[in-house]
Amino acid sequence: MAIEYFTFKRGDTFKLTCTTPRSLDGFAIECHLRDPSGVLVDRLAVSYVSIAAEESVFTLTATTPTESWPLKKLRADVKVITDTGAIRRTNTWGVDVQESETRGS
Repeated sequence: MAIEYFTFKRGDTFKLTCTTPRSLDGFAIECHLRDPSGVLVDRLAVSYVSIAAEESVFTLTATTPTESWPLKKLRADVKVITDTGAIRRTNTWGVDVQESETRGS
């Protein structure tokens, strides 16, 4: 399965909103962003926006300044640990980090 990448400009604020059609009450979520060789670039922070029986919304935000992110295609997945201890992961997705054209001289 091919990885789908979205474009992100280095130095911008990284915040990704995710929705799932079920409750995540009592679940733990982790997400690591890695470069093509597997080096950890960022452990994304998880914040719950809402948790309801029919839908949960959470955000993933950078914990390191994105100015330091390499200009590469980074990869991630979202790991969910259920309230019973079962582990599930999303498909791998990607962030194509590019340089901004609007920057210093």
